[in-house]
Amino acid sequence: MMWNEMDHLARRPELVIMEAGGNNADFYPMADACLFNKDLLHFPPEDWSDIGVPERRDYGPEYPDPNGDCMKGLQQVQDTIGQNGSNMKGKVTDTINMWRSHAKTQNMDATLIVIGYGRFWAEGTDCNDWTFALPWALKKPKLHLQMRKDMNNLIDQVNQGIREAAESFGDAKIQYVDINPAFDNHRFCEDGHGLQDQLNFIDNGKVWIWNRPIPTFATLKKGSGSTVFKLWEDTDDNNNFPQPDAEINELLSDTDVGDNDISVVDAGDGTKKIKVVLDKNNGNRDTTLELEFDVETPTAPEEALKKRQSSTDSQPGSSLDSDSEGFMARTLHPTRDANNAMGTIVVNWLKQNWTPNDLSKGKHEGGLPADRALSIIIQGQPYTTDDGQRGFDYSWALYNTKKGQNAVCGQFNPNGPDIHGILADQNPIPVRDDLMQNPPFPSGTLRFQFDGEWCQYKSQDDQNPGRLFCFSLPDEGVACEADPKKGDPSAVTPCGPDGNTFDHHEVVMCNW
Repeated sequence: MMWNEMDHLARRPELVIMEAGGNNADFYPMADACLFNKDLLHFPPEDWSDIGVPERRDYGPEYPDPNGDCMKGLQQVQDTIGQNGSNMKGKVTDTINMWRSHAKTQNMDATLIVIGYGRFWAEGTDCNDWTFALPWALKKPKLHLQMRKDMNNLIDQVNQGIREAAESFGDAKIQYVDINPAFDNHRFCEDGHGLQDQLNFIDNGKVWIWNRPIPTFATLKKGSGSTVFKLWEDTDDNNNFPQPDAEINELLSDTDVGDNDISVVDAGDGTKKIKVVLDKNNGNRDTTLELEFDVETPTAPEEALKKRQSSTDSQPGSSLDSDSEGFMARTLHPTRDANNAMGTIVVNWLKQNWTPNDLSKGKHEGGLPADRALSIIIQGQPYTTDDGQRGFDYSWALYNTKKGQNAVCGQFNPNGPDIHGILADQNPIPVRDDLMQNPPFPSGTLRFQFDGEWCQYKSQDDQNPGRLFCFSLPDEGVACEADPKKGDPSAVTPCGPDGNTFDHHEVVMCNW
């Protein structure tokens, strides 16, 4: 994941912040087994025409029984992270090494900030008899104090592994920052908070961790009327839906859901939904709250599935079989308030410990080498898609070459040992049919190091050859020139070990 994100950076970074994901530690299966009990068995069924009441999964005896899925889930996390986070340390170390070896950070004096997790739980006793189980869960596991302490201990071990990984490099530019204090007084089970405060349905600012996987929308039915409510999300846009009130909270806390309250319904577009009906006063169906969860069926029209996944106007629900809608993905993650508090901790650390890189470092006091020049070449790299379609990726190839020396094809040039490629921050090149035959000048700014010194090539548009600015050049920079071959449509050169790996066409030459 991090490697792919680095690939798409438009420029090389000076500061990177890295956070490990909960999937790295198998947190969610543990949370489901100990807290939510979400799953339904044999679902989706093989035969949708013969669907009955979905069977609810039995997670076994609750904590601390060793035969229950909760204890097994806690042990699975421990096995995954290793004692004192040793396995997590190894994973983070490998990721940092990968970051250091990426082309966007090689030979770059970038700072890496590695952050960990916040503990989920306060460790008082007021919430021992509460449950976070989903309304349809077969059993309602309690929030045992020792279970909460065990989960916090696992998080402490994860953070220990992350911290030790960062410290193992002995590099002042790679640092661990503890964000755990950001959650102080805003964890689950804080003194003075009630059960309703824990469930995230109303944004009252008390708990800063997402709770149960639950759909965004709920339909409240009273008598013959109905109202669609939007449960709280971390967004400024609530699409003009009314927000939940105390009555909605009460219904969402209903733990007396029987088989008759769970059904499979047609969504009207060829897909299916699971509907869960929460009622009031132990079966008084005059007031109900309906939750609908998307499920994928083998016969669902592809168009309907695509619309479900991409639409922002429809009423999305949380799939019981994937986290495509994001509800399971956000569970036990920080809310916006928590992210703001974490950001404040990181910013304060940076103010005390970090300054941007001194780009004048590496300046040639006597000026850039007089016998060298900068060559800028447009490069076309062919590719083939999974369905067999061919295309080209275009980029600017920069070379440190001898003055007056052709740099086309870089290392594959006959003078290759004396031609040095330069990694430059750059934006995508607008594509047109004759791009390689009639290339434009680079437009905007290319930022790079030339012989160890930071430089920038700048051009207002793609119609002029631009100027080169380096610390050892005059403040006004030097004017660059069109390469003599730029205007020759036949000057496209096939390059590579076999002469057919990529194409080059010279565009700009900068001399000083």
